[in-house]
Amino acid sequence: MKKFLFQRLWLLCCFLIFGMCLVQAAVLDDEDGIRVGDAVPEFSLVCNRGRTWDASACADRPMVLVFFNTQCRDCRKELPKLEKLYREVGSDIPFLCVSRAECDSSVSAFWNAHGLTMPYSAQPDKAVFRLFARRTIPRVYVVGTGGVVREKFVEHVSMRKLRNAIRRVCHEE
Repeated sequence: MKKFLFQRLWLLCCFLIFGMCLVQAAVLDDEDGIRVGDAVPEFSLVCNRGRTWDASACADRPMVLVFFNTQCRDCRKELPKLEKLYREVGSDIPFLCVSRAECDSSVSAFWNAHGLTMPYSAQPDKAVFRLFARRTIPRVYVVGTGGVVREKFVEHVSMRKLRNAIRRVCHEE
C-alpha cells in the first residue's frame, strides 16, 4: 500500500513539475519578445507586391503585422479569419503578413489555394521574426503611430479583440 501511494505521489510531482516547466516556457517566451508599449525593431523586407516595408512604415501610420508559417496548424486556421478582417478594415489600416522560415513558393501556393489577398513577405529564415519573438506563431502585432506596439496576440487570435484594437489605433491622435 505504501509503495502504491509513493508511486502515485511521485507521478503527481512529476506532472506538477512538467506543468510548471511548460508555464515557465510560455511566460519566458512572452517576456522574451516585443511587448505592448515597445517600439517596433528596425527591419526591412519586400512584400509579394514589390513594396518595401520597414520600421519607418510603422511609424508613419498604424498597421497590423502578422507572423506565420503555412505549415503551422494554428496559422492555417487564423489566416483565413485575418483575411476576412483585412477585407473589412483594409482601407483603414494596412496588414503585412511575414512568414517565419518559409519560401515564397510555399506561401504563394497557400495564398492562392485559400484566396488570400493580404500582402505577405516570404522570409526563408527566422531573422525578422527573431527581432519580435523567439517562438510561437501565429503572432499578430497592432502597431500605432510612432511605431509603438499597442496590442499583441499570440497563438489564438480573438477577431473581436483584434477588431477593437484596430479601431483604437485608427482613432489615436
